[in-house]
Amino acid sequence: MLHYNEKFRLNFFLKIVSLHNALLTQKAMLKWIEHGDTNSKYFHSRIRWRRITNELKRVELNGLVCEDPEKVKQKVRQAFQKRFSTLKTFSINLKNIEFQKISEEDNLLLKTEI
Repeated sequence: MLHYNEKFRLNFFLKIVSLHNALLTQKAMLKWIEHGDTNSKYFHSRIRWRRITNELKRVELNGLVCEDPEKVKQKVRQAFQKRFSTLKTFSINLKNIEFQKISEEDNLLLKTEI
């Protein structure tokens, strides 16, 4: 079961992917409107090239290269689960920091109703 934070990140990621795909579609439509059907083969080849270059075909596991698609998927899934399942906490120590204080006159001025 996904925690709220993980669901939020997953939904955010899916929204970004959806927006990116919409942008690519709009760009392709704009190019098609500008140049017509003559360049459709070129644009399809660009999209195909982009998919090929973004595809993970192998991953390194314990110093060995693994090309089994199921093991690659499993390793990527584990990496993302590990990355997004740990909550990062920040601690700020303000003990030795001196803040400027406002004068009594300024304090009274801030408290008065307008």
